[in-house]
Amino acid sequence: MAYRILIVDDDADSREMLAVQLGLHGYHVETAEDGRAALERLAGRSYDALLGRAAMSAAFFSLAYASALWRASGPEKRVL
Repeated sequence: MAYRILIVDDDADSREMLAVQLGLHGYHVETAEDGRAALERLAGRSYDALLGRAAMSAAFFSLAYASALWRASGPEKRVL
């Protein structure tokens, strides 16, 4: 079973580079460009890991909310 990872980053190049690298290692990867998009994806499915960059401009507060919501979905989940 491959792990499902959500990458949240407002820098498209960084987001896609990481997605490709993780995909090459067998992970199922989805991406979101900001906290709002992350919330939409989190509402539709669960992930084994959520990777985000805290330095993202105003979207940081949405990402923080998404992270808290995601963490509440199970004690075995981690936000990096």
